[in-house]
Amino acid sequence: MAVQPGPTEKRYAANGVATSYSIPFLLLEASDLQVTLNGTVITAGFTLTGVGNPASTITFIPPVFATPPSGDLLLELNVPFQRLTDYQENGDFLAITVNKDFDRLWQAIKQLLRFTGRALTLGAFDIDGAGYYRAKGNGIADLRDPVNPQDAVTKNWVGLFIDSVSGAINNTLGIVYDAGTLFDYLRFGVVRSVDNYAALLALSPTRNIRAKTLGYYAAGDGGGGDYIYETGTGWRLLHSGKVNILQFGAKSGFEFDSYPAINAAIQAVKNFGLSGRGGVIEAPNGIFTISGTLLLDAQCCTLKGQGGHATFFRSTALNKPIVKISAPYCFVVGCELATSSEGVSGSIGIEVNDHNFTATDFVIGGVFDGVVIRSGAMHKFQRLDISDCRNTGFLFAGNAPTLFLNDIFISDWFIGSNDNTKFALGHFRVLGRLEALMIGKGDGIGGVYSFTCDDLGTGGMRYCTFNSVFFDGTTRGAVFTNAEHLHFTDCWASNGRGVAAPGMSFLGCSHFTIKGYQGYNCGGAGLFITFCTDFTVDSIDVTANSVDGAEGSPGVLISNSTRFTVANGTGGKGVVGFQTFGLLVGINCSNYALIANNFFDNASGSIFEDAGNVFRRAAFNANYITRAKNVTALPAGQTFVDVPHTLSRVPKIQEISITPNTDMATPAYVSAVNGTTFRVSTRTSNSGTSYFSWDADISEQA
Repeated sequence: MAVQPGPTEKRYAANGVATSYSIPFLLLEASDLQVTLNGTVITAGFTLTGVGNPASTITFIPPVFATPPSGDLLLELNVPFQRLTDYQENGDFLAITVNKDFDRLWQAIKQLLRFTGRALTLGAFDIDGAGYYRAKGNGIADLRDPVNPQDAVTKNWVGLFIDSVSGAINNTLGIVYDAGTLFDYLRFGVVRSVDNYAALLALSPTRNIRAKTLGYYAAGDGGGGDYIYETGTGWRLLHSGKVNILQFGAKSGFEFDSYPAINAAIQAVKNFGLSGRGGVIEAPNGIFTISGTLLLDAQCCTLKGQGGHATFFRSTALNKPIVKISAPYCFVVGCELATSSEGVSGSIGIEVNDHNFTATDFVIGGVFDGVVIRSGAMHKFQRLDISDCRNTGFLFAGNAPTLFLNDIFISDWFIGSNDNTKFALGHFRVLGRLEALMIGKGDGIGGVYSFTCDDLGTGGMRYCTFNSVFFDGTTRGAVFTNAEHLHFTDCWASNGRGVAAPGMSFLGCSHFTIKGYQGYNCGGAGLFITFCTDFTVDSIDVTANSVDGAEGSPGVLISNSTRFTVANGTGGKGVVGFQTFGLLVGINCSNYALIANNFFDNASGSIFEDAGNVFRRAAFNANYITRAKNVTALPAGQTFVDVPHTLSRVPKIQEISITPNTDMATPAYVSAVNGTTFRVSTRTSNSGTSYFSWDADISEQA
């Protein structure tokens, strides 16, 4: 029969289900087929049908194949290279015999072509001696190690060669491998470059100990770096104390949790340098969602973003601090901190538990407490924006008898909200003992309280200063309770609207100074002081206050206080307020001085003092007459005369002196006083008109 061109082998991926497979080439005899399964030649367990046809079928049967075959199934034509027919001895030269023998011969030739087609051969256009053998991308196995100069090189020989090279291997150039051998040099001295961190982990540490990544997830994503392999710990990022969170797998986005990556960055630098000093954890622009607290618990660590609104850490841990400081000399710079929803109790922007912490150029929003300081001294906060906190902006919680806070500096700040239910306990809240709080150049606006404090019986707030601070737009204003040695310079308040509350209140405080203060458009008094001692109010302006009631409140209201001075004050009711007096000194006040004030255009007068106040002095106050004198006549036949005194408050009888200018039948004396006049009386009338001089002086009262 004719032998057609075509394949002499067929490979199948046996699936463990099929039992029969087609053989797409001629088999003259069943023994011409070689069957290989997964590299093993098998000779039993199958039957053939269609042998002698251009195509046939192999079927796998039990018991050899209890289940159908699976894996790599190779069917090959395998004609033995032998002659089985002797034509002369066979008798006649029969065509059937010759054809059958020639069929086997051509089958064998086809089989040879399969082998030669897979052999290593020169390219079709290569010249012998100047060309290349083509391996078609296949490897060449079982080579001998090279002996002669032009022998092929094996992997084994290259490894032995590299291991053996040392010293100066090029005498002309003097190349020396400082790692000892070329192998060591390639392993320790050459940096392998890979695209990403996953590719780094795939490197063999037996051949690569130094590497450079071009990114963390992909080349150019900002997360690349230099690494070294350390036995026992694996690949370690090389740094000089500064790392980027992208180098540890952080990724900007609302859905991706960057907390493990950022925490790993913190751990990488926390013990950098001498004495366990930390380094810098840098974050790029972006929104980084975190599921846990970023803990800085090694001294001198810095968490550094690119600016207050540029680098945003968004916490999904709603009842935990976003950043917690538990070591000294740490920094947070250029970051925004917020929760993924409105803050609940326990959610804190920054919690400070050690000394010398610094935060600059930062933003906090939507937490329960913005910054909580629990311990330490020498903290500095500068260029900050805190908004929409439910409880406080700053909470100073030195609330134990043996624990107090001191030397805290805050400047260039804004704290506020459009929601007057926020900051329920204040933009600033002091619990327990606090000394040397210095707040300057800032504005707090909106919410319930501007400032509150509670001494908790541990010493309270003292020796603190406020410079150019605006207490603005809160419902209840700034309230200082049981504080001492406070100094306010050029501060401003506009609070209490809607509930007739004062702009600033001082309750039970002592030894404080308010200078350059302006109270404007407050619901009640611009400044309220009660049960206080040893204070000075100087150069203030209280204008247009008491906007919440037609009956009104004064600009400054002082009661139940002693040893104080109010000087150089000014202010009137303005066009929006119902301010009654510029200054009202109420009941139970003593040992005070009112000097050179100029309150004007108030609804009821400039200054009002309760008549029961003692040991007081009022002098040089515009629109507040404290001394008047004149000469008055007592008509003939009269025993009294009412004299207008023109004073700004009701004088006491003992504050009016009478001196007769002419003879009187009996001495004249002051018998009664009221708001406008006093009465001078004699026991008997004179026959003629007599005159007397009088002097009413209420500037000082013993």
